[in-house]
Amino acid sequence: AARYRSVGAEVFELDLETLSPLKTRANARAIEAIARRERVDVIHARSRAAAAAGLRAAAAAGAGFVTTWSKLYDSDGIFTRPMTQAMAAGRPVIATSDFVARHLAEAHGLGADRVATIPRGADMSVFAEEMVSAGRAIRQAEAFGLIDEG
Repeated sequence: AARYRSVGAEVFELDLETLSPLKTRANARAIEAIARRERVDVIHARSRAAAAAGLRAAAAAGAGFVTTWSKLYDSDGIFTRPMTQAMAAGRPVIATSDFVARHLAEAHGLGADRVATIPRGADMSVFAEEMVSAGRAIRQAEAFGLIDEG
C-alpha cells in the first residue's frame, strides 16, 4: 500500500477475507460509498468474501461486476455457499485456466458466453529490457509522473 501511495494512488483497506455476514454487509456499504464517490464503473473481485461484498456494492452503486476464479472453491458451508454464488455472478467470470472454466460450466452452469479464460502469466520476451527503447521507458516514466525531467 505504501508503494501505491508514494505514486499518488489512494488506497482503501478493508478486511475482505471474512466469513462474517455482518462484516460482509459493512464491507459492501464501504465499497458502495467508494464506488459512488469515485464514480466507479466496474467492481472486480478475486475471492469469495470480496465477491459477496462487491456484488452487493455493485448492484447498489449501479456498477458492473466482474470476478476472477483462480482456484476451485468448496461451497458446502452455510457462509461459503452464498459467497461462492457471488463469485459465479460476475459478468464476465474470468477463469485462469481451461480446468477452472470447465468446473464453472459443470458446477455452476456457466456457459462460454459468461466465462472468459485468461491464463496467468505473461510472455516475458515481450517485456524483456532489450525490447523497450530507452526513449520509450523515459516517455512512460514521464507519463506516469515518476520523473520530473526528461
